[in-house]
Amino acid sequence: MRRLPASPRPDDWAGAAAFPRSSNLGPRTVDSGGAGMAAIGHMGKTSYHLAMDAVIDHYLDSGATAPALVVFQTDGGPVSRPAAERHLCKAARLPLFWQFVGFGDPHGRQFDFLRRLDDLAVPGRRVVDNAGFFHAGEDPGKMPDGELYDRLVGEFPRWLTAARAAGITGTA
Repeated sequence: MRRLPASPRPDDWAGAAAFPRSSNLGPRTVDSGGAGMAAIGHMGKTSYHLAMDAVIDHYLDSGATAPALVVFQTDGGPVSRPAAERHLCKAARLPLFWQFVGFGDPHGRQFDFLRRLDDLAVPGRRVVDNAGFFHAGEDPGKMPDGELYDRLVGEFPRWLTAARAAGITGTA
């Protein structure tokens, strides 16, 4: 996984959480040039809700209050769609934006759920739109750095504005 600078304006975000599924890392803090980065390793099956719980707990336990970008990469759908949707909706009240990144077969149906999560109703299901999704291809390493960065952070500014307006994060 490539490391990216968090933001041209680091005051806008506290950090990122990455899910490198091919490793067995435990929760840890990584120095990323001013922004905190939590790396949580292999979670076993694609149990989105367990991984989301780990990120939420890590964020709350850290005492952080600044907005954070969670980069959640996966090659498949969740074992429990209702649990994943419920966790995303509950997390909408926290200063966390979830950027889901799919990799693998771009024509596979395993990402239909993530596309649906990205479009959950606001305010019907969540107080703000706190998630994005994009497919990075069968080999994400082939995606040019600029395109990867743009897609990772593309929805973050809109979320930050909505989160501030909803009182989830501090004011501008």
